Amino acid sequence: MTYWPGFIQTFVCSYGDIPCNQDRCTFLLSYGKLSCAEGNIFRTLRSFIAIELPETVKSALLEFQQGLKKCGADVRWVRPDSIHLTLKFLGDIKENDVDGIVKIIEGACRKYSAFDVEVGEAGAFPNKKSPRVLWVGVHGNEALIKLQGEIEDGMAFLGFEKEERKFSPHLTLGRFRSLREKDALMEEIESYKDNSFGLMEVKSISLMKSELSPAGAKYTRVAEVALGG
Repeated sequence: MTYWPGFIQTFVCSYGDIPCNQDRCTFLLSYGKLSCAEGNIFRTLRSFIAIELPETVKSALLEFQQGLKKCGADVRWVRPDSIHLTLKFLGDIKENDVDGIVKIIEGACRKYSAFDVEVGEAGAFPNKKSPRVLWVGVHGNEALIKLQGEIEDGMAFLGFEKEERKFSPHLTLGRFRSLREKDALMEEIESYKDNSFGLMEVKSISLMKSELSPAGAKYTRVAEVALGG
């Protein structure tokens, strides 16, 4: 398991010149959210658990996006560097929760060796008539489904809400802002229905944090756990 430097910072809380003794206060700052209780500030991280993509897959998805953009549809495209395979969205967590989350991920990863999955088959959620999200599927290994299930159960043990929907592994390419030119785009998507964007070796699981900015969301690795470790 690897922690990445700079993800934990220490802050001093004060209300004016007087140390804060409120039962609860919250500061919303440009670099994230801070929660304070009786003078102690804990930075909260908007977090999720994911598999990061290799450069080969990112390049293939970029080429795919560039072709789709020619349709002129009103889509907010996800930058390939920001595309990842989400296993579990956690929401806001306190920094002192990170160790417990990582231990659960370690316990799940210890049971699996590295494995391959195939990236392919494009589509849209919830359907082609009223699409909101463009995606590419991830297929080909039961280990992925089992690993995600163990992480889901482990996070439920820590108190995170369990996702009741069946896990559908996919990579989000973009989100529709409107349905302008959506028919042309969906026709193009259909032509890639059986296309493969390559194999991807899954060797580790990452705890990620998300930071919002005017330029879009920025994703940073907080910790990385190797499979079979």
